[in-house]
Amino acid sequence: MTRDVKDLVLFACPGLPEARVVKLYEDALPTPAELRWIGPAGRSAVFSQVGQNCRGADGLVLPGLLARYAPGPWRSVSLISYSAGYGLARELLRRPEDRMALAGYVAIDSVHAGLVGGQPSIVQLEPFGVYAAMAKQCECLFALGHTDVATPQTGPDAFASTTQCAAWLVETVPAGGAWIVRAYDLADDAHQKAEHGRALSVWGAPFVAETLGAWLAAWGAYAACAEAEEPCPDTVPSGDMPWLDPALPRGERCVLWSLAEKADGIVEVPPGSNTSQRIRFYLAPCERAGRRLGLAAAPWCAASACAAELATRLPGEKAAHPYRCSGLEMQADAEARDTWRAKGCGYAPRRGDLAIYRRRSAADPEGKWQRHVVRVETAPESDGVWRSLGGNEGGTWALASRGVADGDLLGWVEYT
Repeated sequence: MTRDVKDLVLFACPGLPEARVVKLYEDALPTPAELRWIGPAGRSAVFSQVGQNCRGADGLVLPGLLARYAPGPWRSVSLISYSAGYGLARELLRRPEDRMALAGYVAIDSVHAGLVGGQPSIVQLEPFGVYAAMAKQCECLFALGHTDVATPQTGPDAFASTTQCAAWLVETVPAGGAWIVRAYDLADDAHQKAEHGRALSVWGAPFVAETLGAWLAAWGAYAACAEAEEPCPDTVPSGDMPWLDPALPRGERCVLWSLAEKADGIVEVPPGSNTSQRIRFYLAPCERAGRRLGLAAAPWCAASACAAELATRLPGEKAAHPYRCSGLEMQADAEARDTWRAKGCGYAPRRGDLAIYRRRSAADPEGKWQRHVVRVETAPESDGVWRSLGGNEGGTWALASRGVADGDLLGWVEYT
């Protein structure tokens, strides 16, 4: 897949909005991205039927959906739903293969469910809950914006509101990482139809821009590359390998291996390309949602830190963390494993720990989704000064003097 292939965003919406609203959503997405509307009139059952009609013999929906609405190669595929459009989302999220193929999902006053005992149907919300758990680990993005529009709570037409469904999802999977939930209230209770309409025409597009738009812009560099070749190391280690000394702590071993890589003069070829034969070796094992990404070129600070952990792992020793291409994922993994130590918590980092920084760029000026990963080579002194060792620093490995007061330092991953 070449670098100029676009990101695809499907929008499931009852009917096509007016041109002014369509333009708002087109402008909310980064370049290159293409918006395709799936807009049959009707309620959620109509959108569920769209998904069922696209389901193949293997049970998957997305391949058939793309063949019908957006054939061609795409760098990534994401979904937006408004109102009843969640019926299609629910069909897409039922199977793990379809879930893993979605880079992100934004629900705009969408996601309803039937009521069972006065509570949202767990069966109907379970696919969304599984996707929320993936988003919390930053394997995808799930942003749910909801209003206080009421729904019938009794009788044959009763169903749970977006607020009720959001509450159930947050209780099941607390928001965090790239799982985002936000409430909107732009009209009083006497104007609930207007409230629902404003979700699409007023706050929906800014919400998409802030969440999915920023996510796609920041993650474009990490898109899987079908042309990734089987990488080989530039050099084969020979002689003594002190990073395999079982008497040393894991973090110390990682530092020694990384120093050896630095001494070998690993650089990007050509400069600024985020790749070389050795860097492809770092990137090759990177995984997301249980499968390898096949990266040929990408920001490689996280991958180099993971390569150090893998290269120094002793027989029978469990992985310190999954093998990632992104510091955002490494931070989410550490939070889940209780090895994340936020800056200011009182933790004293040690040689071999990882430090994770907010990384600002034109695509992500606030550093919301992008991170930079380095390893502690020399622990902080009493004045807070310490020295880092990391890959992807000026296109190579580098030692750098840093301070714990740096505003972009988010915290540490403790190595045990």
